[in-house]
Amino acid sequence: MLLIFLSNQNVPVACVPTGVKHLHHAALAFDVGVYFEANGHGTVVFAQEAERRIREEAGKNNEAAKRMADVIDVINQVLIKIKFSLSCYGINPKK
Repeated sequence: MLLIFLSNQNVPVACVPTGVKHLHHAALAFDVGVYFEANGHGTVVFAQEAERRIREEAGKNNEAAKRMADVIDVINQVLIKIKFSLSCYGINPKK
């Protein structure tokens, strides 16, 4: 259903083989890449240029850009908190 909806909205969609390595690589090809894993987890990645432009527009009081910048900030805060929590247990997410 989501695939059909997004396609009907002219949102580019990529279908790739299963596996995070394929999903993540494909997501990086977009300004804002979103992917969902079969286990229900998902990720959002923002291209550096896209984030720069969003923040630039947010600085011009563009309300939609402000909201998107807030989303980026929340995602980054969550990742920082997860990494900190893991480090408290001696777990390095890069391992």
